[in-house]
Amino acid sequence: GYSCMEIEHGMLGKMHIIRAIRWRDSGHFCLNPDDLSELRLRDGSHAGVAFQPFGWVVHQSRSRTGYGGATGLVRTLIWPFIFKNYSVRDLAEFLEVYGLPMKVGKYPSGATPEQKSALMRAVMDIGRRTGGIIPAGMSLEFQAAANGQADPFETMISWGERSISKAILGGTLTTEAGDKGARSLGEVHNEVRREIRDSDLRQLAATLNRDLVYPLYALNTAHAIDIRRLPRICFQTKEPGDITKITSAVMQLSTGMDIPDPWVREQTGIPQPAPGEAIFRVRQSGNEPAQTDKEMPPEKQEKTEQTALAARLPEAKSSPRDELDDMGDAVPARRLQEAIDPVLEPVIEAIRTRGLAEALADLPALYREMDDSRLMTLLSDAMFAAEMKGMLDGTGD
Repeated sequence: GYSCMEIEHGMLGKMHIIRAIRWRDSGHFCLNPDDLSELRLRDGSHAGVAFQPFGWVVHQSRSRTGYGGATGLVRTLIWPFIFKNYSVRDLAEFLEVYGLPMKVGKYPSGATPEQKSALMRAVMDIGRRTGGIIPAGMSLEFQAAANGQADPFETMISWGERSISKAILGGTLTTEAGDKGARSLGEVHNEVRREIRDSDLRQLAATLNRDLVYPLYALNTAHAIDIRRLPRICFQTKEPGDITKITSAVMQLSTGMDIPDPWVREQTGIPQPAPGEAIFRVRQSGNEPAQTDKEMPPEKQEKTEQTALAARLPEAKSSPRDELDDMGDAVPARRLQEAIDPVLEPVIEAIRTRGLAEALADLPALYREMDDSRLMTLLSDAMFAAEMKGMLDGTGD
């Protein structure tokens, strides 16, 4: 339930340092009879003596409520530990009695004490050394082992181990295999184990901040100490999430909301790169290695990305301009806009009122509201003009 370590201070120039922290046996400490939650040093007196300030690291783990002597795991584990070890001893005696065949030596009537002693030595040694001698006229027989069941002893041992595992880890499936559904139950037990670990780390951090960080800060500070601005030890217990699931969710949500970059890094566990640190980049082409150089300036990086994207696209092939190209350029931009606006109007209105994510989800329904009559008329006129141009060119040839 508690552990006490003595601090050995020292000096390094003008700075106070801790040279060593030495563990002390629990027999050197006692509880204050006036306050059963306060630990003290034994000095032969009734109440003991209080710890010297800045001289000890005293950690009292509170796994249950109560006074100092009842808050630790000892009160919880003492009976399972005793019963388990008694059962281990009983099982060893059971195996010695019932697990080995009995050796019986027979001597004839009138045998002398020396002959009986020789037969007894043979009976005791032949099982271990697989050989021995006995006087003539005597015999040695092996009887079948007696029948018995070891199940009660194994059940008691298993109960003790499970009880100890529950008290320390909060479950049993993190240390042993179970029956059907053991995987899902094991995950639940593992969550309980994490909660116990986090609770222990919070208590340990409080002890270290009180008995280790604060003394070092106080001894090396000349100005007034603000208890609210002290340095602290914090344990990082948050585990990164599934990167695949987080990436998929972020890609879907980013179309409709702004997601902070620090939040994504916190969820995935990917740290912020330090200035000048090598940056990993995805391979851009089959023959180009992954980018591992220092981060480039934004304008150069954008130009590099555009060059890589252009290399992926097929080479554009353009034919010489003809009368059809001139006819298309002659169509007023206002007429083109008037033909396209009725098609895009439902989508634009949905994005304005409901957001991009909901608009994308409702595209099948919005498609039925699109008015493409003007666009179809314009395309029909263009196709008719192209067809007539082709017919005239063919007649002329």
